[in-house]
Amino acid sequence: MRLFWRDLSFPRPMLRTRSLPAFLRLSAVATLVAGAAIACGGDTPAPEPTDEELGYVTEYAKAQRVFIDSVVKAAANVEEVAKSKGAVYQVASEELAAIVRREAEKTRDCYDSVGRGYDPYLAGVVTVLVNLGGAGWDLVRVEEHEFSSPAGGVVVSCINARAKNEWVLPTEGVKPGAHLVQIVYRPDRRQQ
Repeated sequence: MRLFWRDLSFPRPMLRTRSLPAFLRLSAVATLVAGAAIACGGDTPAPEPTDEELGYVTEYAKAQRVFIDSVVKAAANVEEVAKSKGAVYQVASEELAAIVRREAEKTRDCYDSVGRGYDPYLAGVVTVLVNLGGAGWDLVRVEEHEFSSPAGGVVVSCINARAKNEWVLPTEGVKPGAHLVQIVYRPDRRQQ
């Protein structure tokens, strides 16, 4: 069964918005927009809450900072990691470590966006292995890690998936071998 305009029980002009003059349609839209702006407070931003109003939030943030500090301090330092891995592993020179940390900025979003998307207070220490062999940098990966929550596993997976292809490391002036570099990720400062 088909419905036609003439079959409806109300007159056709009520359905047509074109029957209204353009200025009435525009004034109706303007009234709705103005009403919404007034209801939402217009252009004035809401006042910032005071510390007393956010007391539980600031206390939680302080507790999280203490926890983050404890996670970073509890992680094995790069010398300890190299010793536990054996004689093949060595701590990277300061020059190589600085280059690895600079290149790690290319995958910083693994921590900033991905990891902290799961846990805004995520913090941790990763020990990166960069291995220079006869064919160049044949291995770039996170060798060990210590994070404040399981969300750190996502960061490690992301870095491992991208570092080999995105990081550009020098091939001259570096002794061949397995070099270890530590990178600290904290929500309250840039990587170290």
